[in-house]
Amino acid sequence: MKTFIIYNSIYPESVKNSKKCLQSFSGKAGWDPQLFDGCNPRNISEFETKYGIKTSDRTKHKPGTAKEDLILSKKSCFYSHYDLWNKCVEIETPVAIVEHDTECISDYNLPTIDPNSKMAVQITTDSTLFNWQYYKTPYNYRIFEKNGEGMHRIFYVHAHGKKYMAGNTGYIITPAACQFLIEDCKANGWLQNDLLIHDEVFPLYYIRPSPIRYLKKRELRSSSRVL
Repeated sequence: MKTFIIYNSIYPESVKNSKKCLQSFSGKAGWDPQLFDGCNPRNISEFETKYGIKTSDRTKHKPGTAKEDLILSKKSCFYSHYDLWNKCVEIETPVAIVEHDTECISDYNLPTIDPNSKMAVQITTDSTLFNWQYYKTPYNYRIFEKNGEGMHRIFYVHAHGKKYMAGNTGYIITPAACQFLIEDCKANGWLQNDLLIHDEVFPLYYIRPSPIRYLKKRELRSSSRVL
């Protein structure tokens, strides 16, 4: 599975974390990891020139709002994922996208995924579901335990009322799903990726046990700050 590890070279901590993440894949079967230096507030103009995704009514962070200072970092995070969705379409095969605050803990363990199906699979659920305030609930824990091992439809609901991949720190996505997201953003503008991908646009799944672990101690919040 072609696997992209997103990091930002302008942050020394991100570089350090990405190298640790890459090393964690050593000896694990079925993965093909590589580092991907993503979009950041210093190089975002290159992505704007290349893609030019507009700011629209659905964009959460935009000029003139109380959170205007987040627009560059949030949009940079969006463009990092958006660029990889384009790569996924180009190579015509599902890809794994993980962020620098994760590590691989097991071999690739998912069944064959049809590249023509619109779907995504969260691969960090075991470690993210109960580290995010919106998802850490007794109800979610009961369902999670009841479902047990295997691949299941995502059931956990965000405060916004939709089913998302908690945090989007690690997921597998198909070319068909990427093409859908690309066309959606061209038509309707950008949105931070962990709100853009939800179960109402195409099916979302999670795998247990998760092959990738989210490490809260390596969380830099680099998509929520400016330089």
